[in-house]
Amino acid sequence: MASGSHKNTVSCSSTGKSMTTFDGGEIYDDVLNQTNVGDKKNRFYVIQVLESDDGGNFLIYTRWGRVGKKGQDKLHDYSSRESAIYEFKQKFLAKTKNDWSHRKKNVFYPKSYVWLETDYSGKEEESTVKESPSRASRKQPQKSKLEPRIAKLISLVCNLSMMNQQMMEIG
Repeated sequence: MASGSHKNTVSCSSTGKSMTTFDGGEIYDDVLNQTNVGDKKNRFYVIQVLESDDGGNFLIYTRWGRVGKKGQDKLHDYSSRESAIYEFKQKFLAKTKNDWSHRKKNVFYPKSYVWLETDYSGKEEESTVKESPSRASRKQPQKSKLEPRIAKLISLVCNLSMMNQQMMEIG
């Protein structure tokens, strides 16, 4: 988590108030991931400590599900900032088996989530990708010189849309 000011506003229907993550100091806003190809699992878990703009309410917002899906979410109300932060750290420990204060030295444990570092500095790196040439200047693919059955096999193996579809199905 890079230093920098972070403000995330969430409209909470349960409280009717606008809530934000802490602006300055520690930011209790983490994204976790659990991937297990053998079990066909690719999950996310988002956890945030939220404070109402007037400072009267403290909540933990969690959202979880399969990567690529919206998932489910839940809000938990807490009486103080300290109790919300304590519960945040307990949930982090339960999901990752790592102490939150040592998250930058995160150790991976099987069947546990891993912490994904988030950069809150607001600075975006310059893209080194060059723009693709216009359609008029693109070359048309040459006709294959392979035997037709082999050409068909190669086109199936290299079919990006088919690969993407298969990856979505297995998660």
